[in-house]
Amino acid sequence: MQHYGNFMKVAWLAALLLAISCSKNDDDAGAEVSIGPRGGVVTGPDGASLDIPSGALDEEVRFSIHRHANTPSATAGVTPAGALYEFLPHGVVFKKDVVVTLPFDESRVADAAEALAVYWADQDEGPYAALPGAQVDGFAKRVSGFTRHLSYGLAGLPADDTPVDTDPTDGTDDTGDTDGTDTGDTDDDLPDVPTFTSLSAGGGHTCGIREDNGLAQCWGGNDDGQAAPPAGIQFTSLSTGQIHTCGIREDNGEALCWGSDASEQSAPPADVVFSSLSAGSEHTCGIREDNGQVQCWGNNDSGQSSPPEGVAFTGLSAGGNHTCGILADDGQALCWGDHAFDSGAQFAPPEGVAFASLSSGNLHTCGIRADNDEAECWGFNTLGSLAPPPEVKFSSISAGENHTCGIRADDG
Repeated sequence: MQHYGNFMKVAWLAALLLAISCSKNDDDAGAEVSIGPRGGVVTGPDGASLDIPSGALDEEVRFSIHRHANTPSATAGVTPAGALYEFLPHGVVFKKDVVVTLPFDESRVADAAEALAVYWADQDEGPYAALPGAQVDGFAKRVSGFTRHLSYGLAGLPADDTPVDTDPTDGTDDTGDTDGTDTGDTDDDLPDVPTFTSLSAGGGHTCGIREDNGLAQCWGGNDDGQAAPPAGIQFTSLSTGQIHTCGIREDNGEALCWGSDASEQSAPPADVVFSSLSAGSEHTCGIREDNGQVQCWGNNDSGQSSPPEGVAFTGLSAGGNHTCGILADDGQALCWGDHAFDSGAQFAPPEGVAFASLSSGNLHTCGIRADNDEAECWGFNTLGSLAPPPEVKFSSISAGENHTCGIRADDG
C-alpha cells in the first residue's frame, strides 16, 4: 500500500506539472460576446478589440479574440511589432467596415511609429497585408484599421522598414551623442506629443480632435470601446458621455458614436446633419442644422431625451438625466428631464436671464450670463457645485459630476 501511495503521489505531481506546462502554452482568449445588427464591441487580451457598427450584421454572431502564445519573429509581408491575435469566427463577412484595434510593443517600433498598421492574413504565417485606415495611438500604444472579414492580425511595420536606426559598422543603436556621462537626450529622443483643437472628458475617458489630421484620439477607460474612435474619420466636434463618445463627421455633418450602446445612446439618427452635439450620462442630443431644433437618442427614463417640439436652440448641454439648451429667440435657458426627486431644482433655470453658454453636470447646470459674463448655476448644490465666485467674469465653463470649473475672462 505504501508503494501504491508513493506511485499515486508521483503520478499526481506529474499530472500537475503537465497541466501547468500546457496552460503556459495555451493561447490567451477573451470572453465570447454575442453581437447582432445593433453592433457592439468585442474586447480581447491586452486591449485588442473589434468595434462593430450598427447595421454591419444581419443576425447575432458570437465573437472572440485569441492571443497566440508565440509570435513569429518574421512573417511574409510584415515586421511584427506586437503579438499575434486571431479573431473568431472565421468566415464572417460584414456589411460595413469594422474597426480592429491591436496593441504594439514600443520597443519594437522605435522611431517608425508613423509606419505602423494592422496587418491581416488568412493564416498565421502570412502573407500579411496592411488594413486601410491606419490610426496610431501613441498614448495607449495601439493601432487600428478597417476590415470586413475576420482573420489573423498583428501590429506591424512594412517588411522593408528598419524599426531602429542601427549603424551597420559597429552593430550599436544610435541613441544620440553623449560624452559617457550625459543621457544623450535630443529632440529626436522625445516622443511626439500631438496637439489638439478641442478636448472632451467623460466618465473615465477623454477624447480630442488632433490638430494635424482632424482625427479623434482617446485615452482612459475603454471597457465598452468608448476610447476607441473609428479610424480614418475626421471630426469637427466631439462630446464624451459616461461610457460613450459622439462626434460630428467633417465629411457630411452627421453624428457618429462609439462605446456603450446599452440605452442606444450610441445610435444616432441616419442622414441628419447636426451643428452641435452633447453626450450625457446615457443619452445624446444634438441641434439639427436644418431647423435649429434638438433631437435626442438614448435613455429617456426621466424625459431627458424628449426635447420640446418646434423650438429652436443655439446652445445645448446634456447632463446626468437632464438636458438644457439656450433658446434661439431670447437666449434664456430651457431644461427638460429629471426633476431630481420631484423637487424640480435642476429642472428650473433662472427666469429672465439670457446665457452665452451652458454646461450640465450630473445633478446641476451652470451657464455664463450674456449680460455680464458671470457664472450662474442651478440644481443640487452637492459639495458646493452651485457656488461660483461672485463678480468673476468667465469665457467658458464646464460642469462635472459634483463640481464646476471655468476659465476667467480677465486673465485666463
